[in-house]
Amino acid sequence: MKKKYKCGLIIGRFQPIHNGHAALIREALDQCEYLIIGIGSAEEFETKRNPISFGNRKNFVEYAVREIIYERAKPHTIPEEINSYSIIPLVNIGAGDSPIWGNYVMN
Repeated sequence: MKKKYKCGLIIGRFQPIHNGHAALIREALDQCEYLIIGIGSAEEFETKRNPISFGNRKNFVEYAVREIIYERAKPHTIPEEINSYSIIPLVNIGAGDSPIWGNYVMN
């Protein structure tokens, strides 16, 4: 099935992942041939704002994405979408300077 976009990008801290994140991921998978999921504040953990480590958040997001993909698949098949996404770490840089952070994300 032809999708509207070749590539999509979702950015979130996923502290923790919730139903709203899952709905966003589901919609992005519907519309994008390839989806990049950026996990923000990747370098921060065990703080009040970012209590969960990047590794754990990545595992939670990975599980959610695979659950979404497999819930739509035909029984006893490996869905084509299984290789249609990646999960990447994004660190906080630029101290609130949106253009610096934007350039970092796009590169």
